[in-house]
Amino acid sequence: MPQDIGVSSTDLCVLAGKWPDSTNLLLRRMGESGLDATEIVRVEPQVKRDLQRVCTFCASKRKCEHDLASYPSDSAWQDYCPNATTLKALVAERANS
Repeated sequence: MPQDIGVSSTDLCVLAGKWPDSTNLLLRRMGESGLDATEIVRVEPQVKRDLQRVCTFCASKRKCEHDLASYPSDSAWQDYCPNATTLKALVAERANS
């Protein structure tokens, strides 16, 4: 089963233990960035799964949650978010289409 979703067995165990709330911050960050998670799943499902996996393993969840609550438009999250590069690329791709 792990191969079916593109993760290792170890990662699958960790992901299962953190599900379903593990990516709420990702969904909030995507919304704040103007990204539609449903659209990304439709167009690039593997990218969404990778974003979720990376977010689940992120060590900066408390900082992210605080920043989203207090400073949602501040770009400081890009300095600590392991998904920042991918999210910025998705925003740029959306702007170019």
